[in-house]
Amino acid sequence: MMSISNVSAGAAASGYYKQEGYYKAGTEEGERAATWFGKAAEENGLTGYVDDRHFAQLLDGEAPDGKLMGRYVDGERQHRPGLDLTFSASKSASVAALVIGDKRIIEAHDAAVRAAMIVVEERFIKTRFQQDGEIVTKNGEGIIAGIYRHDTSRALDPNLHSHAVIANMVKNENGGYSAIRNEAVYKNQKLITEIYRSDFENRMADLGIATERGRFGEVNISGISQEVTEAFSKRRQEILNAIDNKGMDVSPETASKAALATRAAKHKNLDRDALRETWRADALAAGLGRDQLDRGRMGQAAPQPVVPLDQQRPIAPLAEPSQPSGVFEKAKAMLSSAAAVARVETDPRQAVNRAVEHISERESAYSRPD
Repeated sequence: MMSISNVSAGAAASGYYKQEGYYKAGTEEGERAATWFGKAAEENGLTGYVDDRHFAQLLDGEAPDGKLMGRYVDGERQHRPGLDLTFSASKSASVAALVIGDKRIIEAHDAAVRAAMIVVEERFIKTRFQQDGEIVTKNGEGIIAGIYRHDTSRALDPNLHSHAVIANMVKNENGGYSAIRNEAVYKNQKLITEIYRSDFENRMADLGIATERGRFGEVNISGISQEVTEAFSKRRQEILNAIDNKGMDVSPETASKAALATRAAKHKNLDRDALRETWRADALAAGLGRDQLDRGRMGQAAPQPVVPLDQQRPIAPLAEPSQPSGVFEKAKAMLSSAAAVARVETDPRQAVNRAVEHISERESAYSRPD
């Protein structure tokens, strides 16, 4: 799923996002887990691995053109550092990637996060600025973000997730920088989540790794049993206990609130090799095969029958053909069949038309994301 939160001033100044990954300071593994993203980042030479000092300056509001973002109230500058979009793989995908050690799954997760962020940047990042004496709201021309991949929960379970941290500045059509309007990001949270999941699901199909959707739409790896995932769900159990104690129903919303309420202290300079050995022992005890662990990758899925278009479940909505910057061509690559079946190549316009027909059978008005 993808959750959204505001970046705190403390997180912006402290290198929080690298610390939160529990990587030892200065290690290559930690450095490679943080990468730049965004058109404005690339235009300003920010590619490859994130430099903490520079990113902290951006979160503090120092724009590439020298402008200091924010507004002054009673002589004091006030500035919101940015937005944190956290993309989380399922527990079974985390186990396959981090315990079994199938690095292809980590690469697929990274690629799916970036695919979703391309759509976020091109469609959902808005900005407001003054033009010809009037305040206008328009699409941004490019963002600066750092994507931080983490692989553990606070309970030290395997937990593959990435923080896409967007600095609160967007290049506008005048060539300057103005603050981000994030309402469209919040409004389309479910759509962005599905774009990430669909892209990840398709990449698993391309690798021959069978998947299935879970209760909340998460993409599970079919070869990982429930017993194994439960063995690595200590943090999940803490959250469920908190929800139960409050007498609430389990949902993504209540889980998010319970997660914040039950956060444990962070771990520093973690011995990751020792942690992985512990994960391996726990996996064996939970019934994961030693041969699979020793192989270090998931097996190939058996060939599956092609599902006709009219029997497929809906996939993430596509951008319109007229939209610039190649979004439509990128979206075409996201079409796939239902879980664990062969990819079906079809005309995306036909898929959109069928979706419109389906929705309009019950609703007289509906949104573009629908």
